[in-house]
Amino acid sequence: MKVFKFILFLFIASVISGCASNKGYLGEPRPESELASISQGEKLGGSNLFSSVLYLSAIDDLVVGDYFKGHSKKVYILPGERKITYRYIVSGAYYPGTRPEEYPAIIISAKAGQIYTTRFSEESEKLYIWVENSLGEIVAGKVPAEYIANKQRNTDSGDKSPSQVR
Repeated sequence: MKVFKFILFLFIASVISGCASNKGYLGEPRPESELASISQGEKLGGSNLFSSVLYLSAIDDLVVGDYFKGHSKKVYILPGERKITYRYIVSGAYYPGTRPEEYPAIIISAKAGQIYTTRFSEESEKLYIWVENSLGEIVAGKVPAEYIANKQRNTDSGDKSPSQVR
């Protein structure tokens, strides 16, 4: 019975330690005011034929989510230049491949206290990924021309809310 309890304890400890992390840096935890945050991909436009998701995979090569750990919707990162790597999943399958060097990545210049949102769109079989700050300003990545045009039309009409541009 003691052996069973010990094995159960080891199993639970390994499962807990294997969960996705919302800490995208090494070292001791820091106050949120000293960090920036970035959220997983939010799909805008493109085809709805296949379900697709864009997950946060790594921050500066530190894995924050994968098939076994799961994926956090929001990760806290240190200020400065950061490489954000994503996993793109279409209809339950990873795309474009399973090797980390194939995963899409973006470099952002993060600022403490800022909240960043990843957005993505599929247009003509091409994946666009970009990052916006809390004001809706595009800070990194490639944006489809249609999105920029829609955003400009809404700005010209007085709507400043990027969340209403879809």
